[in-house]
Amino acid sequence: MARRGISEKAHFSGIAPHPTIGPCWRWLWGLLAAWILLHLAAPASAQTLQAPVRIALQAAPQVLVTDIRQRAVVQWDAKQGRALRVIPIEGKPVGVAWAWGLIFVGNDSRGVVEAYTPGGHLLYTLGEAGQVGRPSDIAIDSNAGLVFVSDAKRPRVLVYSRKGKLLRTLPAAGEQPLYQPTGLAVDPQRGEVLVSDFGQNAWPMQSWLRIYDYDGYYLDGISGDASQTYGFSRPEGLAVNGQGRIFLADSLRSQVLVFDRDLLQGVALLGEPGTQAGQLLLPLDLAIDARTHDLYIANYRHGTVEVFAGAGVQP
Repeated sequence: MARRGISEKAHFSGIAPHPTIGPCWRWLWGLLAAWILLHLAAPASAQTLQAPVRIALQAAPQVLVTDIRQRAVVQWDAKQGRALRVIPIEGKPVGVAWAWGLIFVGNDSRGVVEAYTPGGHLLYTLGEAGQVGRPSDIAIDSNAGLVFVSDAKRPRVLVYSRKGKLLRTLPAAGEQPLYQPTGLAVDPQRGEVLVSDFGQNAWPMQSWLRIYDYDGYYLDGISGDASQTYGFSRPEGLAVNGQGRIFLADSLRSQVLVFDRDLLQGVALLGEPGTQAGQLLLPLDLAIDARTHDLYIANYRHGTVEVFAGAGVQP
């Protein structure tokens, strides 16, 4: 059964009858306008997620989801499976984050990160249009006032102030390079930036999870040898739980892998691939609720957000 949701009200103030239309036609025109307002501006009964790419926890169980097919950011109630608000984006939204009461959206069409109010009003952009080749993901350290943006086209991570000033790029000069960065997470407790990287376009293809400090100096890495139990080949979204565990969504494997940060070893596999409800098919992003430890997963092919209760804590 299709999941139901609520979209923002549309405005049809420009609809007006022609001055020469008689009373009867005026009545019919008014009826038509009322029907449009009822079906298009009122709560949209058919509003669902279509192509969820990135997610950001707003106020659990509410998450912000970029939907590239709808070209919108959807405020989604993951427990009830319905949309609460739809914010249209002029372009292709990819990365998304929530901080300081604002929604940050990576606009792939404009090559920039945009800051919106919760109601969908564009306030400002971070940097200039075209500064980010492909803003595939966004991670924020709200206490430090830093916004990290993964650039999948010009392999790097850009670091902005909360007001949009470009501070630096990662990696630092001479450090381990990135090749095809996709997902991104920050660990404020450790001062670390985690980047999922498809690796070089060469055989054999080797994907990586790279870890840098905030200044771009390389700290550690986990190789994605797909032949191993905790191997991965198409790493996407990342999350940390603040307890020494790293969560990685492998879009090709359609599972979530959990690693010990200090040992750099796998400790758990979450979910199973499949087409049934609750199974994963091309998962692209993750978020963890620090209070309930629920794990939220952008399940692309299923067109929904899965919630694995309490899975954000792993032994």
